[in-house]
Amino acid sequence: MTAEERIAQLESENAALRGENAALREEQAILVQQLEHLLARLEEVEGRLTKDSHKSSKPPSSDGPARKRGSRRAKSGKQTGGQPGHAGRTMLQVAKPDEIVHHRPATCVHCQQSLEAVTGQVKERRQGQDLPAMRVVVQEHQVEQVCCPACQHLNTGSFPQGVLAAVQYGPNVQALGVYLQQYQLVPLRRTCEVLSDLYDCHVWEATRLALGAASGDRCGGDGRTDCGVVEGQSLAERR
Repeated sequence: MTAEERIAQLESENAALRGENAALREEQAILVQQLEHLLARLEEVEGRLTKDSHKSSKPPSSDGPARKRGSRRAKSGKQTGGQPGHAGRTMLQVAKPDEIVHHRPATCVHCQQSLEAVTGQVKERRQGQDLPAMRVVVQEHQVEQVCCPACQHLNTGSFPQGVLAAVQYGPNVQALGVYLQQYQLVPLRRTCEVLSDLYDCHVWEATRLALGAASGDRCGGDGRTDCGVVEGQSLAERR
């Protein structure tokens, strides 16, 4: 290779390197611009995260669980819990329990003598407060026909007010459903689940809506009524 050819080769390589250098500088400028944009965006997002209802017009519900609200109450210096002289509250025994269960020994632990006929005396009382067995109570209404012995006329009884169908839910089921749904704001489906789980009372959602509508129509919306609404399936069929 002659000197002229070597010089030409070096000039060509130099020109290529200058082109690559210019492309790298252009790419670097673009990356720097993108980085500046991302940093500005990050600063904006961090600013939004630090804002709460006290620093902006955001509602308190948007503060999130991480927001610690400072109490406005001044510290009293007293320990937590009941203070000396405070009248505490505890469960008290009732004077007339609903049920009394006697627990007495059957035989003497010393000589094994039978104690069934021996009168005992109460030594200690303990009371337990619990809920009764929760289940639907089915009350059947039967209309009878009676023949008058004087004139032989057949007299037929009548169903009480509110008993309108062969099978229906009574006022207590209706009142509890209205209380749960309209006062405690329990959703419709969960109201039906509560009635099913606690009382084995399988009320359909459509029936629950009918119960609420009937209650509002008859009592002006206060949830108290003495009417029943018919369900499409009897309790006997469900059981």
